Amino acid sequence: MAKQTEPPDNASIVVESSDCLESIIRFQTSKFKQIDEHTYKLDFGPVLVQADRDTIINTPGCSVDIKDKAIALIAVSPTYTRIFNLHESWKDNLKILLSEDNPFHMAISVGPGQDIAIIRSQNDKIAERIYLDDRVHRRKISHHKLKNDGHIYRARYSILDLFKHNYLLKAANRSKERHAKHLMGKVLRTAVALKDPDLERGSIKSDRPTLQDLMRKQF
Repeated sequence: MAKQTEPPDNASIVVESSDCLESIIRFQTSKFKQIDEHTYKLDFGPVLVQADRDTIINTPGCSVDIKDKAIALIAVSPTYTRIFNLHESWKDNLKILLSEDNPFHMAISVGPGQDIAIIRSQNDKIAERIYLDDRVHRRKISHHKLKNDGHIYRARYSILDLFKHNYLLKAANRSKERHAKHLMGKVLRTAVALKDPDLERGSIKSDRPTLQDLMRKQF
């Protein structure tokens, strides 16, 4: 399996907004486009969004239903679709909908501080390796097999680890653009509101950023 490579420090991000998305942060290489007033399509790469009204983002793995004010990080590659809920608001502010030929075709809620991944692999062990390859600390991992050689994983994750290892979040946190700084502040407040276990332990590994580190980089 190919090892993930980090974009250079000067990798260009795009910060924009639309009628239904208050903030959109993506790499220039991300294939993200608007289909109609309330619908978008993400075919490749990561995008970080905050909704200004209810919005649907279609991906190869699922459709993502984002409610007003919800914050989500969505990433697509040839082998996976990942969805992270980055807001501490209400329980059903973010849902995914799989195709009807799967047993889980009903809406699946992604709660605050949870992530869901749809992995495409015939091999169970390879699917698990792909899911954990982003090196983000997780707990309470659940797994179900889907049709067409698919797997779905759901877990609670460490937001601080996500900041450490996710290239788009790191680039957005370095940005001086006003919308990016505002959105990153909301995400950092989520880490506090959800009582991230890395904060609760009081002893964060030396290679993992503390909340104070991230706030200094941002402000």
